[in-house]
Amino acid sequence: MKGVILFAATLLAIAGCSSPKDPPATEVRKVDSLLELSYQSNRAINPEASLRYALEALDPAKSVGYRKGIARVYYLISNALYNTGSYNKSLEYILLGEEYADGDAQILSDFIRIRARIYTYMGLYESAKKEFLKGLSYIKEIKQRERREFLTALTYENLSHFYAVTDRPDSSLLYVQKNMKILNELDEDFVYTSLINSFTTIGKFYVAEQKYDSAGIYFDKAIQLAEKYTFSYHSRTWAYRGDMHFQKNEVDSALYYYFKALDNLEETGLKGEYKELYGKISNAYSSQGDTTAAHEYENKKLLIEGQLNEEKLKSTQKVLTLLTNEEKTQMQKRYFIILRVIIPLFLLLIIFTWWFVRQYKVKYIRKEAHEMEIYKIREQETEKLKIRLNKSLDEIIELVKKNDPTFMIKFQEAYPRFTTSLLAINPKIQPSELHLCALIYLQFTTKEIADSMYRSVKTIQNRKNSLRKKLDIPSDIDIAIWLNEVI
Repeated sequence: MKGVILFAATLLAIAGCSSPKDPPATEVRKVDSLLELSYQSNRAINPEASLRYALEALDPAKSVGYRKGIARVYYLISNALYNTGSYNKSLEYILLGEEYADGDAQILSDFIRIRARIYTYMGLYESAKKEFLKGLSYIKEIKQRERREFLTALTYENLSHFYAVTDRPDSSLLYVQKNMKILNELDEDFVYTSLINSFTTIGKFYVAEQKYDSAGIYFDKAIQLAEKYTFSYHSRTWAYRGDMHFQKNEVDSALYYYFKALDNLEETGLKGEYKELYGKISNAYSSQGDTTAAHEYENKKLLIEGQLNEEKLKSTQKVLTLLTNEEKTQMQKRYFIILRVIIPLFLLLIIFTWWFVRQYKVKYIRKEAHEMEIYKIREQETEKLKIRLNKSLDEIIELVKKNDPTFMIKFQEAYPRFTTSLLAINPKIQPSELHLCALIYLQFTTKEIADSMYRSVKTIQNRKNSLRKKLDIPSDIDIAIWLNEVI
């Protein structure tokens, strides 16, 4: 026992020595301040600045073992790389960051959201949908209400885009409505970036329905809110507004807004939007018959498309590896879950079987003991009865020999069923005949009966024949045997 206690104490001591210490507060504040600058740059759609601040925070976070800080750094790096179209590198940093997340629901949901957006871009729609839904399950674990609601709304915004890309406009509209419902209940200062995106998305829906006045109202709302908070990301709103004018055959106005969107992209550096915007500008010029300008922007589109496809190919290889590893991980998890269920059940089965067999044996032994006890009691009672009967029989025989009139009384006490059984066969049988039957039953010979009754052998033989008739005893059966079988 002492050895066990010493061993346990040693383990606790080792655990205490090996457990990570909290990083110094001053270093944590330094890292957090750099991360805040990175967050603000990301919010302002300045991926270059966001990446710079995040990289600056990485070394101090690592030097003091600030794991949460390291995870946040990798999130911001992966997000900046995603925004600049470096999807392959973004995935690498997502993997690095998840190792430091330590189960933090918010950080994990952030990584999952970026991965889901990359999968959407690459056309891996089923995997993207699974990631978005997994992200929502983590978001539900976040305790801070405002943060939880905002991240839920952000995921709904991403799902709206996902369903738009997969040509399911009804589902896309449903999720943008769910997104707006949450955003309207939160402080505008906290959620204005998502509000701007949602206003733009709703405007796009109205353009598709040719409700241009309503579309214009929502595009204006998006731009006004962006200007209110000096939010630099306008390209998406301008591009959709350009689509509205192009749809109305107002090509000059369409080009005006397309170029406003292009200028904004030059400012934000969001590489992923160039391809679609160059295509829209090329189509607009083509509709005006300006083939030179149309070819110029078509070539720009093809150039950026080639760059993106190259990045997409790299990312595809990374994603396939990720998905394969994820499938292996899930299979291992399922295997361990099955083992965790089967092993306890198997142990329970063994325990139950042992208990059941033991109980059966105990019950069987008890039953055997009980039956043996009853058997012994019966044996004892039988033995006592035999002794009693033998004693009574000896007394009865003596009474017969003396021709004592109390013979029948004693006989009936010893054999209480004898008289009733014979009367049941023939109620008219006489006492003297019952007396004769008793003597025959006791195995007295005809001569012995004759001597005890002071009668001749012939007389006794005649009475026996009379008994055969009264009791209907077959002539080929001995009366004594018949009496022993009947009584």
